[in-house]
Amino acid sequence: MRSTASLGGGRAPLPLGKNMNLTIITKAPLLPSSVVERLRVAISKKIAPASMTIEFISYSDASAFPTAHQNAAARNPALFIHDDKLLIAINAAKFPFTDERRATAILAHEIGHAFRFHQKAAPDDEEIWADFYACEWGFAEDLIYDRSSSRSACYADILRSYKDYDDFHDRMKRYNLQKVAGIVK
Repeated sequence: MRSTASLGGGRAPLPLGKNMNLTIITKAPLLPSSVVERLRVAISKKIAPASMTIEFISYSDASAFPTAHQNAAARNPALFIHDDKLLIAINAAKFPFTDERRATAILAHEIGHAFRFHQKAAPDDEEIWADFYACEWGFAEDLIYDRSSSRSACYADILRSYKDYDDFHDRMKRYNLQKVAGIVK
């Protein structure tokens, strides 16, 4: 595994997994413990110990955080920040709990957002980075499985190129432009 990923365009590389410790606490009652454990183990193997906590909370628990509650209602799951704490809100009515591969892919993607935030990286290409990290951490096949139905076969094919970050990034940027233009799903 690479220790850095090129940002392209002559920008400095972003460290992968330096100074981050991942703790997953699930309050979402339907989240299979096997999914949480698989995420914890796989990502912990790729990340050097330090200090970062991610807590999963259910949609009903998110009501104490108005922004999170609104985000979880619109998107599921949703990452939000409260008092420098990264939380992932899960709307149980919308989340694919019964499909462990999809659940794993979606949560790995959300953890990618948290990791990117933790690195204090610029918010450019946020979705691309979240998918890249999920793939880099060993969830490429789960993400491809999910994205082939939730996005498109074309998007899933782009994910297969994640090991060559520059190619991956270029293809993903083109795809996103085509999506905005209504050319692809």
